[in-house]
Formats: sequence, C-alpha cells, structure tokens
Amino acid sequence: MPEDKKKAFSLDSLIEAVNKTGGISVDQLAVGDVVKVRTLNTVYTFLIKNPAERLAEATSNGRHITARTEVFIEGSKANQWTSMIASGQIIVGLFLEIYINDESIPQDQRILWLSQTKSISVNGCTLMPPQNNKVN
Repeated sequence: MPEDKKKAFSLDSLIEAVNKTGGISVDQLAVGDVVKVRTLNTVYTFLIKNPAERLAEATSNGRHITARTEVFIEGSKANQWTSMIASGQIIVGLFLEIYINDESIPQDQRILWLSQTKSISVNGCTLMPPQNNKVN
C-alpha cells in the first residue's frame, strides 16, 4: 500500500478508535507519525520509530524530558499505583507511562508517569475525546 494511502487509512482508523475508546493504540501508527500528548502542564511530542515495539523519540516543553530522548510508550493506567489497564495505548483521561531508554539513567529512574492525558493529536490532527469521557 502506498505510504500516503496508509497514512490516510491510519488517520481515519485512529479517529474511529478515539471515538470508541478515548485513545489510540501505538501499534496502529506508522513509522514517522508524530503524536502530541497534552497533559495538565506539559505537551509531549513522540516521533514514532517502531510502532510494533512502541519505540519513539520524545521531546517536551516540560522539565522531565528536556532533550530528544528515546522512549518506549508502555501504555495508560488509572494512576501510578495501579497495574497497566491499557498496554500500548494512549487514552484521554488516564495517565501515560513511558520508559526512558537511556542506560546512563539508573534503572529505577527510567519509568516516567505523565499527568492525566487531556488531548491527543496525530500528524497535526487533534483527536478529541468522546463526549461521554469526562476529563477535568
């Protein structure tokens, strides 16, 4: 399938997924897709490098990721103390967990729990949460 057709199909399926679940699965994305996740105070930008492995390059306007950083997008959870409830997914209203892939950082400091996801955009198209998904 030509790359431009794959992107168009992918975007339509992502919009449908957000309308059904309030989020997206990283493995539905394509290499080179740009995902922006807005949380309470920060916007994280993920350049997808390997969707199947959920590998991305992250940047942000916040204090935790201040330079281009390779990360694994682990998934979404209700809070940092609960088990993963949506492995490999970014869901509005939940907390995204990422794993920083940098051996210079101590192992116990590589997991980062982002604050509650407020919105998601893919390749410049904002994917709004469903109307029934309450996000404060």
